[in-house]
Amino acid sequence: MCFPALSRKDKDVRWQNIRKLVKDGFIIRKPTKIHSRSRARRMKEAKRKGRHFGYGSKEVERSGVTVRIGLN
Repeated sequence: MCFPALSRKDKDVRWQNIRKLVKDGFIIRKPTKIHSRSRARRMKEAKRKGRHFGYGSKEVERSGVTVRIGLN
């Protein structure tokens, strides 16, 4: 949240008011999002085993079929 036209003192007062409203329960803070890498790890393990490289995963160019394989 940003108040560009306000002075430093005014911003501090606003933040104090917001903190008080949060404390009193009038403003509810949303929980932080969890960004899990478990799906990415599972996919990487499957690719290591040779999965997901079928004909549907290949990128076609004019000169023929070139396979996009991540070497990681």
